[in-house]
Order: sequence, then C-alpha cells, then structure tokens
Amino acid sequence: MKRLIYSSIASDDVDFDTVGEILTHAVKRNKEKSITGMMIYDGHSFLQCIEGDDLVINKLWEKLNTDQRHHFLHINGEEHDEKRLFSNWNMGYMNNSHEIQEMIRKVTGRESASFETLSYPHAKVLLLQLSFLL
Repeated sequence: MKRLIYSSIASDDVDFDTVGEILTHAVKRNKEKSITGMMIYDGHSFLQCIEGDDLVINKLWEKLNTDQRHHFLHINGEEHDEKRLFSNWNMGYMNNSHEIQEMIRKVTGRESASFETLSYPHAKVLLLQLSFLL
C-alpha cells in the first residue's frame, strides 16, 4: 500500500464551502477505490495524506495535479506500508486553524510553519495527531 502526503495552496476562489463540496465527492470516490486519508485546510493551504493501492494513488496524484482549485503542489513524502494510518477515514478532515497551529507547535517545536516546509515525518505525525481530535 502506498501513502503519499502532499501540500498545496488553495486557489483564490476556494473557500470553506468549496472544500465541503470537495470532501463530499472525495469521500464517495475514495470509498469506491479503497482510498483512505486525512486532509487539513487552514483557509489558505491544504495538507493531505492519501493511502491505497499504488496504481490508484498514482492516478489520483495525476488528477490532483490538474485540479484548478489548488496550485503549487508539493510532495512532502511518500512510503509503502502494510498498514493504513487512516483506515477509519475515507477522508478525515480538520479545518480548525487554531488546532492546526497548536499541533504544528507541538510536533515541530516551531511557532508556525507552512505545510510545504514540513518534513514527511512531521507532516505524518501532524495529520495523525489531528485525526485523533475528530
């Protein structure tokens, strides 16, 4: 199973309602394709983990790269693992900026950090810890 974590910047016309629509579609599609994961959105940027079959994740990554709702996609890291981190979530979601920033401080020891500057281990722990708050 492949796990990929990436960050991106939301397009100017993306708001919390748009993200809600994205999630509704993603949960349905991910369930059909046995994709699990977690996404956070702070009102400006996304950090997302997607996990599933290698070919399915590769195709999803290609599709994400053409999605006009975000840009500056950056792979924080990827790995292969036998166990899913987000097996309970077709797409877990957190948008509480305060909780996100607080967890970034706990995980990295820095006051703040943009998602694209997070190392893969920090991004993975951040997403996992935030998923426990859901």
